[in-house]
Amino acid sequence: RIAGSGEFRVQRDLLAQAHRHGLRAELLLSNWSPRTGDFDSELVTRLLSSAEHRRAAVRRLVHIARSEGWDGITVDLEAMHAHDRDGLVAFLRLLRDRLPSGVVLSMDIGGRTSLASYRSSGFSLRTLAGIVDRIALMTYDQHGATWSGPGPIGALPWQRKAISTLGRRVPLSMVDLGVAGYGYTWPTTGSGHSVSPRRARALAEADGAEQVWHPRAGEWSTTLDDGTVIWWSDGRSYRKRLALARDLGVHGVALWVLGSADPLP
Repeated sequence: RIAGSGEFRVQRDLLAQAHRHGLRAELLLSNWSPRTGDFDSELVTRLLSSAEHRRAAVRRLVHIARSEGWDGITVDLEAMHAHDRDGLVAFLRLLRDRLPSGVVLSMDIGGRTSLASYRSSGFSLRTLAGIVDRIALMTYDQHGATWSGPGPIGALPWQRKAISTLGRRVPLSMVDLGVAGYGYTWPTTGSGHSVSPRRARALAEADGAEQVWHPRAGEWSTTLDDGTVIWWSDGRSYRKRLALARDLGVHGVALWVLGSADPLP
């Protein structure tokens, strides 16, 4: 999905702000669907399985990067399948070949703990590592409000294992460790939702519930009087991930999402 004109106005404003502060800014290509509130598997297959569609998307991305002065393109295609692997490689190769010199090409990949899982999700890791400049490993959403029971958003041991698995095929010097700046609620009835660290703390304080720090996971949890369980990752969690990134020797960290996370140290 490439944003419409209204969304591009907002993105251009953010681009200008980033450059005024001496920061780099990358344009995000995603198959997120506002209509369904989820990533669209059919949409990404239609894009990647058609040479015509790949060329059209690359032409537009290259035009935007050149005309607006973006520092990079981040490709965040999720909910893919094994049959999308070859198309993804072809798309990224074409995009890398057509992008202006100096424009960084990054790929977001969900954290997994087995090579088979990466392949079944559409990623040929070793090949991709030879095409893109950077891989942001999304080591969060280990647990979530709509697909699992309560648990850490991205526990430290799970993150370490995901990085170790990726490192069997990809140089860690090109990898950013994903860090959650949010949490999830798990009510006893109905669906949970995401919460900012500030909101999670406020809910616990209003309820008089204990906020428990889990040293092994590097995250917080609480249980409200009505049985709702909340897990969240905050500024203390972020500092633990900085230490993990240094220990692993990766390129850096990638925080999602800046607008909801605690202030950075």
